[in-house]
Amino acid sequence: MTTEVTRYIKPTIQCMLWGKSAGRCEFSGCNKPLWKSSVTQEQVNIAQKAHIYSFSDQGPRGNDKVDENELNDLGNLMLVCHECHQKLDKEPDGERYNAELLCGWKASHEARVELATSIAPEKRSHVLLFGANIGAHTSPLRFVSTAPSLFPERYPAEERAIDLGMSNTVWQDRDEEFWHIEARAYPKTVG
Repeated sequence: MTTEVTRYIKPTIQCMLWGKSAGRCEFSGCNKPLWKSSVTQEQVNIAQKAHIYSFSDQGPRGNDKVDENELNDLGNLMLVCHECHQKLDKEPDGERYNAELLCGWKASHEARVELATSIAPEKRSHVLLFGANIGAHTSPLRFVSTAPSLFPERYPAEERAIDLGMSNTVWQDRDEEFWHIEARAYPKTVG
């Protein structure tokens, strides 16, 4: 039994799309607020969800590169205004607004939103992990176990740590080369 693919987009996906786009049109250069009328300023939802790879096989940009279960996923959708949606889908071959271009616009818009809405600069802190193998033991340092120690004064600036040192390498402290590498990398910490 096969299930029919529908245009239904899960509420969680819609919420994430609104959040990641900050409720603004993701067409490069438009940035129109999609929660109000540009004429009367009244609150109204003017957003449309555009498929990067078309929902239909024959639509602009096609969909042969996407599994049918991923057509309505966050990565294949852009939040846009009606005017921009019409531009995106006007050309049947999708050549002018190809999938690669739209993916780049989506990523750029969402990165700008992330930057503009990220935590206050004085609260951001980069997590640095400095460790080395000791004997047969590797460094137990992990982002998930160290990042919570910043709270409540600070928060991680990124979702991963900057990993320094010789942890998790093939070199061990008994190897002469281990100390040469450490000395070159961190001259004031070894010696």
